[in-house]
Amino acid sequence: MTAFTALPPDQQGQILAFMSAIRPSIGLLARTRNAFAQMDTAWITTVLAEITALDAGAIIPDPTGLAGAAPLTREDVLNAMSSVEAFLLANNTTARRAAYIRIAGITNTIGS
Repeated sequence: MTAFTALPPDQQGQILAFMSAIRPSIGLLARTRNAFAQMDTAWITTVLAEITALDAGAIIPDPTGLAGAAPLTREDVLNAMSSVEAFLLANNTTARRAAYIRIAGITNTIGS
């Protein structure tokens, strides 16, 4: 093992270039986590019961206007929210949130 300052300049540059890319990306990940946490609250408190009351295979229209987005089935929505909840389970810990702040700075990790 060696200290960062003992590395040759080209290796230091590679590490710093990577850090310049990963740190803002971690900020984006933290803000995405915040948005997912808000969506999960809405999901649990209102939408989950309504979605599960639909018939299997029921089609839910796309209200977003996102290019290429398509209507979803009840199962598509349940699967998507299962993924969101798995992401939150893995990333919504005190230790993980503190790490995001150290990596990207608090102002880059708040908001959604």
